[in-house]
Amino acid sequence: AATVRVYPAVPDAAALAQGVRRLRQQRGQELERRRALRRQPPGEVDLKLDPGGIRDIEFLAQFLQRRYGAATPWVRAGNTLVALQRLHDKDRLSGREFQQLGSAYTLLRHLEHRLQLRLGQQTHTLPAAPAALAELAHSLRRAQGVAFEGGAGELQARVAAAMAAVRGLYDVYVGEAVPAPPPAIVEAGPGAGAGAHLRRQWQRLQRSSATWSDAPLPALAEAPPRLRHALEHSDWMAEAIIRRPALAAALAPETAPPEAFAPPAGADPAVTLAALRRWRQARTLFLLAEEWERCLPVTATLRAHTAVAESVLAAVWDLAGAPARAPLLAVLALGRLGLRELDLLSDLDLVFVAADAERAEAAAVAARIIQALTAYTQDGSLYPVDTRLRPGGGEGEMAQTPASLARYFRDDAGLWEAVSYLKVRVVAGDRELGGCALAAVREGLRARFAGRDCRAELDALRRRMEREGRPGTWGLKTPPGGFYDVDFIASRRYLEAGAVPPEGAGLAGGVRALPSDLLPPAVAAELAALAARLRAADHALRAATGKAGAAVPAAGESLARAWHWLARIAPGAPAGGAAAAVARVRALYDQWR
Repeated sequence: AATVRVYPAVPDAAALAQGVRRLRQQRGQELERRRALRRQPPGEVDLKLDPGGIRDIEFLAQFLQRRYGAATPWVRAGNTLVALQRLHDKDRLSGREFQQLGSAYTLLRHLEHRLQLRLGQQTHTLPAAPAALAELAHSLRRAQGVAFEGGAGELQARVAAAMAAVRGLYDVYVGEAVPAPPPAIVEAGPGAGAGAHLRRQWQRLQRSSATWSDAPLPALAEAPPRLRHALEHSDWMAEAIIRRPALAAALAPETAPPEAFAPPAGADPAVTLAALRRWRQARTLFLLAEEWERCLPVTATLRAHTAVAESVLAAVWDLAGAPARAPLLAVLALGRLGLRELDLLSDLDLVFVAADAERAEAAAVAARIIQALTAYTQDGSLYPVDTRLRPGGGEGEMAQTPASLARYFRDDAGLWEAVSYLKVRVVAGDRELGGCALAAVREGLRARFAGRDCRAELDALRRRMEREGRPGTWGLKTPPGGFYDVDFIASRRYLEAGAVPPEGAGLAGGVRALPSDLLPPAVAAELAALAARLRAADHALRAATGKAGAAVPAAGESLARAWHWLARIAPGAPAGGAAAAVARVRALYDQWR
């Protein structure tokens, strides 16, 4: 009975969130009473009870556990970090959200423990005095997982960035609901029809700006149109700008960031990485503003986001070890990056390839590349990275060789791996070595799957994916009628024919390129059009809600904003979003799987 109360079979998300907010309010009032009694100096931060602190991370994890714990017992865990990891495992938190919450929790707990050891009492208050902060920062230099080289200033900045990220995620998952905005573009201030959502986001930006700068923001009616549009229509853009208000400058067309990033010669790697993180955020904001304003098609947008990731990889490659010093190494991309359809909140699915004699050295360089891409700092992180699609998964060698790839795909690869590696391409490093790896993979796929009837096995895999989906959630990838239906129709035909789709052509491009003897042209054309519609809807959901996959809300004002975004980038899209496309894709899958 107790378990049913904690993990209700039919959870009421609104009621659960209201309970968390009520408890959070009590804790906040308790903190204010304590501060009044102590006459706490201004500038001191309570690492546990201030907004974005340890308690908010715990409350958020517990809210998600209660919401999904009945259907998915795996997410039930008493340890907060374990709970966050399990919620990520089950797609309840994105890779970026897990990274932000986990790194913030680790940082704040380290600081809490150091404070208590130093003062010999139970305290959670970060001192405001520079000398005390510098002493605390120095004590953390050798702490596992935490490194401070910039002293008190860096410590304050990292704590502020971590707590701001937590506050943003807490607001997204547990914050008060707001009325749905009108469908029109907001062009004026509150007195002339600005929606409640825009006013709320503007107030959050005002509070954030006050902590970063003494210069006040203008009135909402005087704000640049692109900034108002970003706050009103895109939760992803709004959260990025609210966390770091200076990024709003990236929205202006006349200050568009450069197309590529070249690290300054001789610059300190940490400085260069910080600049690279800011550039990546600014460039992404600029691309989204351009897309909204110019109603750009999603194909162009996703290729532009892919180009940003490839520029980042090139810069990180140089930082991880100059080619003259580094072992021979190539980086292969799978998934959305391999397809040249990288989107907001997408992971980078990477495979590292080395010459046989240099595997150990190459693995060390690969680890540095992954660390540079994923490290979360006051400037955020670059990208989440997933290397589990390498042969052997998480237990396999980090650096593969062309020979090991050839053996694996000839003798051991399963169908799911085969489908994944149809999208592989070289994105960084030694192109000749990468080309050898691609040839080895494709020859292995041909030897193992050409001429084999894969229909029944692939369909069983597809049905298992559907059964393992989470009840009460949805998305445009795994559920019936999602991307995987289109992917499996095309992939079966490529594998059985011993062929591969055009490199980097995208999901729709791969379907369109199928020869007529493998799929009737009319069917291929319709599937490609449907795949493009699903991609546009998925992108609109990510831009408008700041979430992806099963984490996207199934109803509410953020979903209405997503379909408004879809209408701008895909003229003629139905007002209901992607429902009609999903139904038609499933019908075609049942006929042509």
